[in-house]
Amino acid sequence: MKKTCLLSVALVAALVAMAATAFALEPYAIKESAGAPGGATPPCPLAANLNGTCANLTYHNQCSPYIWIFSGIPAGDGFGTRFDGACASAPNLVKRAITYFRGTVPNYSQTVDVYLDRDTNNDGCPDGVIASDLNLDPGERWNCSNFNVCIPTGAGSLIVRSTLDGGTAPLWSTDGPYTSVCDPVGVARSFYYPSAGGCLPWIVNSPTGRNDNFLTRLVLDTGCPSDATENTSWGNVKGLYQ
Repeated sequence: MKKTCLLSVALVAALVAMAATAFALEPYAIKESAGAPGGATPPCPLAANLNGTCANLTYHNQCSPYIWIFSGIPAGDGFGTRFDGACASAPNLVKRAITYFRGTVPNYSQTVDVYLDRDTNNDGCPDGVIASDLNLDPGERWNCSNFNVCIPTGAGSLIVRSTLDGGTAPLWSTDGPYTSVCDPVGVARSFYYPSAGGCLPWIVNSPTGRNDNFLTRLVLDTGCPSDATENTSWGNVKGLYQ
């Protein structure tokens, strides 16, 4: 994927215009905490899978009582979050990524592809796929992609990206509206990836005009065992039987 460099105000304005015409996102807020979602038992229990020996990373705020839900996502488009830091680098291991979807119905043509990308320049634009969890039929709320893959040298940072295969789209979610206690500002972590290529900071499309973040977690282990070089995601195994 080619890099998208935001070099000038004029170019930023052009990107905003492109994003506005690319799709018509329909956002609405629902009352649910981003940190500990209530309701039905998720297919990937959050607490049981936050067991990284190096770090369990997330950038969404966890104290707002609301989250944003987004519909109107075309096939091939997707969203992702960039992760960095000492644990998100070689020679450590990505145990799993945990993504979040709402409005899902099993076997309803709602499959998504979840990718673990390397980001050499730390700009949120993927520079190559490290591992993938293809044809994931997401369950309601949290979903695990058990990558069990070593982070390559020179990765810079990591991106967890999910795209819509086609059919009926599940609903992507970001952290809740701004509060004085939880303000998702600072470095842009979440991005929009149009199917035509490129990458856009999510703030371009955010209904709050702030750096809201998608509900994504990255579980990292210290070191890279010799038997952890293959992608062992359940989505790939399941795809063999579809």
